Amino acid sequence: MWSSSMFVLLLSLLLLPLLSFAEENIDIAWTIRQYDDMAANVGDTITFNWTFVHNVYIHPSGTCDENGSRILQGGISSGATYTFTEADAGTEVVFACQIFGHCNAGQLLKVIVSSSGSGSAPVSIAPVS
Repeated sequence: MWSSSMFVLLLSLLLLPLLSFAEENIDIAWTIRQYDDMAANVGDTITFNWTFVHNVYIHPSGTCDENGSRILQGGISSGATYTFTEADAGTEVVFACQIFGHCNAGQLLKVIVSSSGSGSAPVSIAPVS
């Protein structure tokens, strides 16, 4: 005979794979201004849209220092995107515009990346009495 607690446990186990966390699309209006720090999860995609003349680089320095920077794929055209990976989890990914004076005027965005929300939640199965 099926008890209600056994039914709930079975239903939970069957539905668990369907409860994956949705990946988010983050749209940024990329202009010369100060940006607040943001949070993102592994699997989220950030899209930079702009008019006029801008670009998007990742700055490992976390500042406007261009040493070690790398341009995003498509980073010279509006609509440039970046998808956060497991390698980004637990780090801060800093994006900046390298057009002269833009970064120093505030066009720098820090994104704190978390792995929470990616993958399945741990499951523990307790005996049902």
